[in-house]
Amino acid sequence: MSGNRRRLFFFLAGALQSGHSQNESTVRFLTLSLKIFLFLLLLGFAAKNSETVSVRYPMGLEWQAPLSLVLLITFALGMLLGLLGCSRHLFKNRREIRRLRGAAGQTDSAKPS
Repeated sequence: MSGNRRRLFFFLAGALQSGHSQNESTVRFLTLSLKIFLFLLLLGFAAKNSETVSVRYPMGLEWQAPLSLVLLITFALGMLLGLLGCSRHLFKNRREIRRLRGAAGQTDSAKPS
């Protein structure tokens, strides 16, 4: 058995012995496989797009960096702005859930046993 196959075998055997069902270990294996595939895909993308590009700002400012880094930063900033945009809604929902749970707890304690 090669090294990678042996590690995979022990990973799956350990998951089965630790009380996990067959479905859970299969899902874990598929999740790990998907993560490795995406990592390799992004690594290949970064290797193929390593040319230096210039990002020009107003007032003559300029920043030079590899294209893959510029795209990664742009993607991360977009995600951050998206999370900030929906954070008000998320916090509002959490407050409402907390209020409803508190009201449900008060009605449960008010009922006679």
